[in-house]
Amino acid sequence: MPLKKTGSRFKKREIKELKQVFDEHDKDGSGEVSVQEMMQHLKKTSGASFSTDFTKALDKNGDGKITFKEYLVAYYRTATAKEIEMMLDWVKPEAVAEPVKEALTAEQVEEFTAIFNLYDKNRDGKLDLEEVKDAIKGCGFETDEAEDMIEEHDADKNGTFNFDEFTAMISE
Repeated sequence: MPLKKTGSRFKKREIKELKQVFDEHDKDGSGEVSVQEMMQHLKKTSGASFSTDFTKALDKNGDGKITFKEYLVAYYRTATAKEIEMMLDWVKPEAVAEPVKEALTAEQVEEFTAIFNLYDKNRDGKLDLEEVKDAIKGCGFETDEAEDMIEEHDADKNGTFNFDEFTAMISE
């Protein structure tokens, strides 16, 4: 992967490494580490004791907890607020976009209904494991994959596919 220019005097890789170190101490994933935990870690890793002035430098708002933003501000004393925000953006978790599901056309609904009814041998409005196995045999799947399909796409977890679950699966 080619390196991207950040247009910053700070190194993106270094900020990401600092975030990893910070996250190791953020045991509950809250985005905060207690001052006490941070001081214990610093003492353990460096062997030195730190003053209350140092603690205050880390915990800017005095709430007894250090956020990654406070950590960056203490670590990069010459960074501007805009640069700190840029650093935070570099380590922000990527948002996972939900795929946009388009509505089925009337023709697709008609076609899926015909397929569903073809495989619903006992006409109970559901496809059970045996019916799914029979259905996928002719589609190039192994019959043991039927259980995986049901487990993954059975929204109501009743061990069968209703029509909506079936259409959701084949629409993917």
